Amino acid sequence: MLLGMDSLLRIEMSDPGTTYRATRFDWTGVFERVTFDGKEFAGRWFDGDDPLKHDNLCGMSEEFLPLWLSDGRCLKIGVGILDVPGGRDEYDQFRLYDIVRGGEFSVGKADDMVRTTRHFMDGIYDYVKTVRIAGQNSFVIEHHIENIGKEALSTFCYNHNFLTFAMDTVGPGRRFDFPGAVSGHWREDSTPAAVMEGKSIVFKDMVERGRKAFCADLRYEGCDRGGYSFRASQGEMSVDVGSDAPMEYAVFWSNDRVACVEPYVKIALAPGESFDWKIEYLFR
Repeated sequence: MLLGMDSLLRIEMSDPGTTYRATRFDWTGVFERVTFDGKEFAGRWFDGDDPLKHDNLCGMSEEFLPLWLSDGRCLKIGVGILDVPGGRDEYDQFRLYDIVRGGEFSVGKADDMVRTTRHFMDGIYDYVKTVRIAGQNSFVIEHHIENIGKEALSTFCYNHNFLTFAMDTVGPGRRFDFPGAVSGHWREDSTPAAVMEGKSIVFKDMVERGRKAFCADLRYEGCDRGGYSFRASQGEMSVDVGSDAPMEYAVFWSNDRVACVEPYVKIALAPGESFDWKIEYLFR
């Protein structure tokens, strides 16, 4: 699917369950490539075409953390009920699990919009994701989730934001700027190429093949008040990312080919409640 055929901003997406069939990420709104003014901002950063590999995805891919229902079943929103041997204590998001029960997808498309509706057949939730071009240099991901079941649902959703900036490697010139001072703890084995400086994360050196930068508790001052925002850039190319949902925390992850800010949004719904949030991307 191609959005923005006559626009400076072009978004390539695939139908649910085609190019990606693993059990980590949401199958709705699967991105393949995002270009603006002829420059690639999000594209392939991995090798191979295995649709069952957990992270063979591009661009603005999203994951819901697992929901453990009262009967012990594991629900991944946007995927289905998973068969997890050993239960909650043995769950590993990077593994491939059998899908015991999925749901029904319906996809509606226009020149500037794709809307994917996911109705879960067990009557637990309804989920609608809309990807819509909002201007010559911006698009929005709109989410609506409704608890149509009999028990409360509580989880987190994050967008991985696989931004490549037409680069084969991550290094000097790649930076992430936030509205407030950033804080967090780098994992002991993280590459020293990425550093936190004031309101920014910047790369001082090239990331060596096989090395990663990882911080699991990234925050910036004020991130939990109102919506979140940040800017990702490489030289003159930049993307402003903003959401109307507060960010509980973020994960920062990078290898030698892609660097990502992953903001986590809390979702807590009693039966009958719904939640709407959106993320906007502005390209320069």
